[in-house]
Amino acid sequence: MFEPFDITHCDELIEIIPKKCIKSRIKVELKSLVKDDTIFLSTNLQVNESQVNESHKLTIQIEDKLYKSNNVYTFKIHDMYPFKAPDIKINGNRYTTFLRMNNPYNLKRLKTITNLDCLCCYSIVGCIPLWKPSFKIENILQEIRTYRMFRQTILYNLFFEKIKERFGLPVEIDLDGWLYSCKK
Repeated sequence: MFEPFDITHCDELIEIIPKKCIKSRIKVELKSLVKDDTIFLSTNLQVNESQVNESHKLTIQIEDKLYKSNNVYTFKIHDMYPFKAPDIKINGNRYTTFLRMNNPYNLKRLKTITNLDCLCCYSIVGCIPLWKPSFKIENILQEIRTYRMFRQTILYNLFFEKIKERFGLPVEIDLDGWLYSCKK
């Protein structure tokens, strides 16, 4: 069961984790995440004592409130953390699934907007893991937010193209620039 994270119980939560270096690292990261008022943080520690090596997994759930997105990110921290990246899920789906873009239109648009061939190949934990022990959960959270913004921009571009096509507007018209200027 996940409970809201309380910084005063941080020591109690991570006391079960056997490795001291992991304890201090997680404690620092959790304290840093608590300061971010755009997220709701909850934690759960699963201890599987049936295995000989006593596998410990700390599960951190972050409900992202930035841009009112209300997405839930789940990070499963392994015994090898920070040398092994955590397992990540977004709303119950694997993060690597979120990174994949199979549609040629979306890949072309991604290349135009970001100069990236695909999200997966440039991700911290993608198909070619770029994970380093110096990365933190904050880095992954920032990457998720950035990649969500890229995907949203691609979707908006598709909408703008469909609007131009439907109403016979010239392709060169800066519809998105005009719409964004009206928002202000």
